[in-house]
Amino acid sequence: MTEYTLDAAGYPYRIREEGSGFPVIWLHGMFHSLEVEEQFAVVDFSRLAARFRLIRIELPAHGKSPVAAGAARLTWPSLAGDLINLAGQLQLERFFIGGFSQGAAIATHVALQMPGRVAGLMLAMLPKIWDSRPEVRKTYSKVLGRLHDGNYRQVLSRLFALNKYPPDFCVEEPTGMQQAIIQKMLDRPCEAFCQILKGAVESDFPDRAEVACLPLPAFMLAWENDANHPIESSLEVRAALSRAELTVLTEKEAFLNASERLEAFIFNNL
Repeated sequence: MTEYTLDAAGYPYRIREEGSGFPVIWLHGMFHSLEVEEQFAVVDFSRLAARFRLIRIELPAHGKSPVAAGAARLTWPSLAGDLINLAGQLQLERFFIGGFSQGAAIATHVALQMPGRVAGLMLAMLPKIWDSRPEVRKTYSKVLGRLHDGNYRQVLSRLFALNKYPPDFCVEEPTGMQQAIIQKMLDRPCEAFCQILKGAVESDFPDRAEVACLPLPAFMLAWENDANHPIESSLEVRAALSRAELTVLTEKEAFLNASERLEAFIFNNL
């Protein structure tokens, strides 16, 4: 495994790469990071790296990455533009791209901007989108209004604890892992969280009509009882995409088999 940075329009992106073969780009979820995904990830990175060139990219203001120059940099279409820049620097003629939650949404924006170079999408646990997005914007705006240097960790720790991540069936000790993940997410300055939230307020999944025009295959994962990543979002996107396959994870066996299914999806669409 190697770690390095690449500059995209003045921002130093932190990148972790391993394996060789056909390129696969993976993006983490909102507030997550490369380190959070080392604690828990919905796909098996070791398995993917044994077959493909796995490129994991940390988004601005997340994890160990610096705060960006402005919140506008963190909107999903803007981040997609940076990723296209990085793909050019990495000399990726064609690649698969996807991620968890906001990572999946950003990947879809990338695919819309350069469908000829994206071989397929990997969309795991989509967040609230389209008709349900205004509710998210309202919540994030309310949280932004309460954050300041003296209290932001307390406010955000309560927010993070509302969502059980990871679900019980995925790991042996979910409560302990959830607490460890929350501590990793909170290890950032208040300004970083404000930028992340402002970017999310101004973001949404691409329009239905745009998504319906995408000719790409898509591998989709969802799970139950997650208010921030409702199955309805995945069902709506699957209905819009002409070549999408969706697996709903309800038990540990399905979760453990998901990476094998993803590997097969990539091979079948090279």
